[in-house]
Amino acid sequence: MMSSVFYSEGLRFSCIGCGRCCTIPDGVVFLEGEDIRNLAQYLGISEEEFLRKYTRTEGKFVVLNDFPNGGCIFYRRDKGCVVYP
Repeated sequence: MMSSVFYSEGLRFSCIGCGRCCTIPDGVVFLEGEDIRNLAQYLGISEEEFLRKYTRTEGKFVVLNDFPNGGCIFYRRDKGCVVYP
């Protein structure tokens, strides 16, 4: 029997830009310190502002906010991800 959550030590994958992860209902994008620094820098705002505007906490994890349909706030169907070139 599995005694811990399968992602307890994080998930590692490489984005292929398909948008599937970004548009599924109830999808969650977990962020680490490096992600937060990079996204804040890309957007030209402080890490604190980025955290306040674009994230929430779920348990011990920081995750991106999403649209009411569950899609990522940085994904556009016509452009793809607007923060991950």
